[in-house]
Amino acid sequence: MRSLGFNALFLPEATFEMLSGWLQRGVPMIVGIAVEDLVHGVTGSHAVVVCGIEEGQVIVVDPAIGAERRLELETFLRAWRRRNNRGLVVLR
Repeated sequence: MRSLGFNALFLPEATFEMLSGWLQRGVPMIVGIAVEDLVHGVTGSHAVVVCGIEEGQVIVVDPAIGAERRLELETFLRAWRRRNNRGLVVLR
């Protein structure tokens, strides 16, 4: 990533407060989530880009569906916690 002019910051034990702080600065966070906690119900891990939080929902861009989707906050937190609250932010 550095050769492309980007730096990445891996957050092995991110908190919701950290996630909110990055989003307030306009920086989305890539997070790992447990997909069995989502509607489609397959098992395993999956990565999504968290872009915002509004009205008790977390807004993510999900590459599996190629679109934005909204997850209830508790559903997101449970799925994220099951993958150890890992996060990655990409900075210029």
